[in-house]
Amino acid sequence: MKITPRKNELAAIVEILEAAKSFEDAARAVYKRAAEVLAMRDTWAFVPEGMGVAVGPYGSRKEAEEVASRISTSYRIVPLSPPGRLEGNLDGAEWSGYCCSNSCTHARFMHLMDGTSYGKCSDKKCSCGGWRERK
Repeated sequence: MKITPRKNELAAIVEILEAAKSFEDAARAVYKRAAEVLAMRDTWAFVPEGMGVAVGPYGSRKEAEEVASRISTSYRIVPLSPPGRLEGNLDGAEWSGYCCSNSCTHARFMHLMDGTSYGKCSDKKCSCGGWRERK
């Protein structure tokens, strides 16, 4: 799977490396952060016609199509839900598309509509006063 690191992901790794007290601490922190990043990434798979199996994951739709076209003449591309996305939607996350209110951090769709904008979080345990975009 081909993965292109994003600017904010690289900045987080650099921050870890600069703050680490030892190589072992740095390696452990980088490994954990990389797993978090990959758990939030969208991936794709392809399903060859006549087979009940999805082949993947691939880092982009284009990559999945390239491999599928070499293996099968007819196939369909399917998006795979990242495992970290469900956790982030329920527990909150520090990624773009999640609320940056200190008491919230839930996904945008978890916030109720207030006219044409997003308002309070729909999680009953959350004390969020309203949606605040995380950049």
